[in-house]
Amino acid sequence: MHDGLPLRAGAAGPGSARRPAAPARAVIPRWTALASQGVHGRLSVAVVIALLAVLALARPAPVSACSCAYVAPLDALAHADAVVAGRVVSVTEPPAWPRLGDRFPFLYFAPNPGEPILVTLAVDTVWKGPPQAQVTVISQHPATDQCATYFPPGGEFLIYAMRDGDNLRREFCQRVVDLRLAADDLAQLGPGAAPAQPAQAPAARYAAWLLPGVLLLTLLVMLLWKGLRRRRARG
Repeated sequence: MHDGLPLRAGAAGPGSARRPAAPARAVIPRWTALASQGVHGRLSVAVVIALLAVLALARPAPVSACSCAYVAPLDALAHADAVVAGRVVSVTEPPAWPRLGDRFPFLYFAPNPGEPILVTLAVDTVWKGPPQAQVTVISQHPATDQCATYFPPGGEFLIYAMRDGDNLRREFCQRVVDLRLAADDLAQLGPGAAPAQPAQAPAARYAAWLLPGVLLLTLLVMLLWKGLRRRRARG
């Protein structure tokens, strides 16, 4: 009440502070808001799918300590299908896959656990097994198996292995020795035998004599031609 007159609702009386008017709200069309929500939703789904794909591919390599017991050379010989010594010609690596690491950028590439390497060996001596001049040895990858052996190209090794079709396979903890350190093995195994050389095909044998034969025939033809010319000159 003021001077006997009632104040109207919202009317300011003497001494009362006038409230500022509320700012007008921006009117956003409904279709724009829905479109924005749809874009953010699709981006979120894409990010989740990408993270799941990385986690599925980036399987950490197993870490295990090597615990292979010592096996004497003659015992290793008895349990192996083949024992050969030779020089590493080449090593075929398996394909690498992305993995998660503990350092930035957290993603690195390494072979899958259990994927073997293929070691091509030029054989010098055979103690057991097929006397092939060159064999392929299937072995564990040294990056995923701490008991595996690193085979550098050009290195020479004494390998005890099992038959795997036309190839050899080095089983887990099966004996393998650097040839420079294999004096004890070589003393117990004995001299061994040289590998059989691959038989030459008939065409290869004939090709070896082809060039000398052609040269000899050419020489004979030249001598006959000179002899005929001399006879004609005398006559």
